[in-house]
Amino acid sequence: MSSLPASSSAPARSPALRRHLLAALVRRDLALRYKGSLLGASWSLLQPAALVAVYSLLFAGILRASAPGYPVFLLSGLLPWLWFSGAVGSGLGCFLGNAGLIRTATFPRALLPASVVASHGVHFAATLALVLPLAAWHHGRLPAALLAVPLLGLLLASFSFGLVLLFGALNVFVRDVGQAATAVLRLWFFLTPIAYPTSAVPDAYRWVLAANPMAPIVVAFQDALYLGVWPDLSSLAPAALFSSALLALGWTVFSALEGRFVEEL
Repeated sequence: MSSLPASSSAPARSPALRRHLLAALVRRDLALRYKGSLLGASWSLLQPAALVAVYSLLFAGILRASAPGYPVFLLSGLLPWLWFSGAVGSGLGCFLGNAGLIRTATFPRALLPASVVASHGVHFAATLALVLPLAAWHHGRLPAALLAVPLLGLLLASFSFGLVLLFGALNVFVRDVGQAATAVLRLWFFLTPIAYPTSAVPDAYRWVLAANPMAPIVVAFQDALYLGVWPDLSSLAPAALFSSALLALGWTVFSALEGRFVEEL
C-alpha cells in the first residue's frame, strides 16, 4: 500500500487524518482503475458516449415525441446510474480486496466503502463535461436548475454508501451476496426510467417506479439537466428517507460485523 500515507499506521481518529486517508484511497482507486490503460481517464467519457450512441439508435425514433433531444435525456439519467452501479459493483469487494488494511487495527475500515463511492463520484463529475455542452445546446443556455445537481449528488452518494456498507460487509461472510447483487443491478437498470421517460410506463406498472428508490433520484437529475427545472422535493422525500434508513441499517450491520473481518480474510 505504498500509495497511502505513512501516517496510516497511526491511530486514525482525527477528522483531518481521516480526510487525508480518504483522499489517498480515492487517488489510489483512480490510479488502479486505469493502470496500464492507453486511454486512461478517457474511458470515463467513452463508456457513456458509447451507451448513448447505442440507445439512441434503438430508442430515439420510438421516444422522439415524449423525449425530444433524446441524447441529453439519456445522459441525464445514465450518468448518475453509472455512479451508483459502479460504486455498488466495486464496493461489494472493498473489504475482501483490502485484507492488508483490514488487518491494521488502527485503520478506519469505513473509509474503504467511502473511497469507492467518492472515486466514482469523481468520475461522475468528470463525465458532466459530456452532458453540460449538450444541455446548453438543448436549452439555449445552462439552466439555473443545474445548481441542484451537487445536492442530488449528496443524496445519491448517501444511498450508495449505505448499500456498499451493508452488502460489502455481508459479502465478507457470504460470498453469494456479491453475485446476487451484480445480477440485481442488471435488472434494476431496466426497471429505472433511464432509457425511457416515466410517461412511457403504463399505469398498470407504475407501482414498480413507486417501489424503486432510484427512480425519483434519476428523475430529479433528468429534471435538472434535461428539463432545466428544479426537482420536485415532495417526490424526493421518500428517497431521502429510504436513503437515511438504509445508511443507518448499513452502519449498524457494518459495526456489528467488522470485528470479525480479520477472521474471514
